Amino acid sequence: MASDRESMVGRMIREKREWRAHVRRTRALPADYQYTIKQIEKFMWNFASDGQMVAVFDEIVELFEDGAAEGRTVLDVTGDDVAGFCQAILAELQAHTWTGKKAEELNRSVRNHVEGGAGDGRD
Repeated sequence: MASDRESMVGRMIREKREWRAHVRRTRALPADYQYTIKQIEKFMWNFASDGQMVAVFDEIVELFEDGAAEGRTVLDVTGDDVAGFCQAILAELQAHTWTGKKAEELNRSVRNHVEGGAGDGRD
């Protein structure tokens, strides 16, 4: 039990360090990029379920750092539909979760049933 607490505390410390590093990188971005990543974070935290989001945000920051270094605007990087940009990332994340796998199983089962002509629609 003590090792479980230690690992939990260790994980919390590691996650806090990762978040602080992320914030430092975000603050180094141009103002429009900073504003956009903060809005993206607010939006995506509504749908996030675990600590993997910091890694996702870091990947977005890296994309933003590259875009800024190339002289591109933030909308050149995300496109005009910033919510769509976020939803595409979230959809990719969900595909790797238990819920995403169950959703794919449901879709595959219904598609196979309907396309295979196995049912008359009354199941």
